[in-house]
Amino acid sequence: MDSPSPIKLGTFCDRVKVDEREVRYILERGFVPDGVRKAPATGNHRIFDPGQAFWLAMVLKLKQCGMRTPLAASVADYAVEALRGITQNLGWDWRFMPAKGWFDTEHLYFVDVGDLQYVRLVTNACPSQEGPYAFDWHPVKGRCKPIKDAEPYVIVRLDLTKIAGLFRDVPGWSGPE
Repeated sequence: MDSPSPIKLGTFCDRVKVDEREVRYILERGFVPDGVRKAPATGNHRIFDPGQAFWLAMVLKLKQCGMRTPLAASVADYAVEALRGITQNLGWDWRFMPAKGWFDTEHLYFVDVGDLQYVRLVTNACPSQEGPYAFDWHPVKGRCKPIKDAEPYVIVRLDLTKIAGLFRDVPGWSGPE
């Protein structure tokens, strides 16, 4: 399978409904998706592959809700890792992998942020359970062990399925054959 063609910053901003200056500011501060240079050479356009666009869209949407950039970037890192684990390692929805440009799914995926300290993934893709399945809470930093007794008071939910939908029709970004 050929590698997906990248999209330019302007196209990305139109799809995500953010100002280019906001994106440039985040990138200039060093919050960049894997594989993106912090400071491209003069005259080079910012371009993103599917995984980079998905990660950056999550960061920007969390920032629009008032979350600070470092926390938003940590949450986006968690979401990418958790989605890979669930869709690929567990095989719950192997045709959905935004990091590779596979944005089509029949399921719902959310990342919850609790009290700006905890993070978890919620999905209805669990084959043995009807309805939403919420994974254990993990600390945003150092997600090694789940926190069984976490009971956050405030939960911010990011709709990962909706973000994936922003990129579903980008030419060259399709699911596995």
